[in-house]
Amino acid sequence: MPNFPKNPDGMKPSGFKMKGSPHKMGTIQGTSGHASALKQATIESLKQQELDYEANRYDEAKIKSDQVIADREAKKKKDAYDLTDEGKAEIKKAKEAKEAANAPKPKEKNWREKKGEFQTQKKDFRKTRGDFKKGNREEIAELKASGATKEEINAAKEVNKQEQKDLKSAHKDDNKAAKEAWKSDPEYQKHRAENKQKFKDSMNRLAMTVHPNYDPSKVADFDESIRTRGQKEETERINNAYKEAETKRINNVLSGSDAYSKKKKELAKDPSYAQGDGGMDNTDTKND
Repeated sequence: MPNFPKNPDGMKPSGFKMKGSPHKMGTIQGTSGHASALKQATIESLKQQELDYEANRYDEAKIKSDQVIADREAKKKKDAYDLTDEGKAEIKKAKEAKEAANAPKPKEKNWREKKGEFQTQKKDFRKTRGDFKKGNREEIAELKASGATKEEINAAKEVNKQEQKDLKSAHKDDNKAAKEAWKSDPEYQKHRAENKQKFKDSMNRLAMTVHPNYDPSKVADFDESIRTRGQKEETERINNAYKEAETKRINNVLSGSDAYSKKKKELAKDPSYAQGDGGMDNTDTKND
């Protein structure tokens, strides 16, 4: 076997000399070196996360601190402004607005109060027109005393007459609106209907008592029917409300059932309705 020199012609070794073992450097997965390298990377990542967290905490604390300082400066400016005349005026205005918003709303007047105001208004309007006519008469008397011509006096009378007519028309419109306000009140309508019914009952009872075939038992039955009329009306109202609600419920059920049947028929006509996931037939099948 030939014997070759280890380093012929003084040449340097051509082999690559590694400065570290792949096993120890952790480049080979599954080795202890690789596990150590992963552990070191995890530690460095956690350290970076901790540094980021501390940095964020510092930023948040600084933002809060800056906000506190800004709020304090704004409060100082507002306190100084509130001491000025303009600031005091704004505070007073805001206080009045708050009190007005929180003030209890005036109670709505009933129809009797509205009717009383209407009657008072009619009297005041009548007195106003009387005073106006009196003033016109005094004006005409002054014209006559001043030696005015007949044409001037007649012209003044025509003007006064038109003014009186306009005033009466305005008062008439106001009285009509005031009268409509209390006559259109639901409570007044109810009161009026009750009075009409009472008058009708009184006339019917009177007719029964003066009838030649007067029967005290019939009058007693009539009085009893009047006494129990309110109870019957309330019972009838409750029954009607129940029937209405029940009818509405049944209609809703029927409409829902009709909609379900209609939808079911539409789906039955659809060729793809019988196909489920993956194109499987949803119809029942029997094993052969």
